[in-house]
Amino acid sequence: MVPQRSFTVSVIEVVRETADTHSIVLVPAAADAHLFDFEPGQFLTLQVPSEQAGGAARPYALSGSGPVGEPMRVTVRRKRGGYASNWICDHLRVGDQIDVLPPEGTFGPTAVEDRDLLLVAEEIGVASVMSLLAARLRAGRRRVTLLYVHAGASVLFGEELAALERRYDGRLDVLHLSDPGPLATDAEVIRARLAGAPGPDVVVCGPPALLDVATRAAADAGVPAARLWAQSRA
Repeated sequence: MVPQRSFTVSVIEVVRETADTHSIVLVPAAADAHLFDFEPGQFLTLQVPSEQAGGAARPYALSGSGPVGEPMRVTVRRKRGGYASNWICDHLRVGDQIDVLPPEGTFGPTAVEDRDLLLVAEEIGVASVMSLLAARLRAGRRRVTLLYVHAGASVLFGEELAALERRYDGRLDVLHLSDPGPLATDAEVIRARLAGAPGPDVVVCGPPALLDVATRAAADAGVPAARLWAQSRA
């Protein structure tokens, strides 16, 4: 297998989203821009400098909610003992450069269908669904519901989501669920939302326990496997 070629991109903005989470906004060189068009649900692999040969390569979801053509944004939460996440949060500043691989992967619907969309995400998992949420809102008149499980002390993308709710009045509904909270309650909320929506696409991103509860609730509600996507994020 031929290794992918990496490209150098520039950091144009660093946002401290919460105490342990940063968003990094990146732009490629003009000559490489055509290689960095990306689809909702894709990720970007950052090559973090280290003593390891080739550096420490780590994939991060492209978390931007803006229209196609806007700079790329990845959102990184520190992991205890995690070399790459801590290096990114501690070292990357505006004006720095870092090597990345072009966007790749798929998560969620590969086409913007004329269906409602139900997203279930916990904490950093919301970074993986933001681009899907925004793409469905921009595409037409269908409704998007985000069931967002978080601790509540500091809400990742809280202000951004509130602004999107105002902009798409009546089409985006963000329901905040307590974490830690009873998973049985989460399951009941998911079932209730599915009961009120005719055949939505369902996307789940979070820890294994939430994935299990959400996918079971979706299956119980009759959501076909072809319209259900789940991704584990610890």
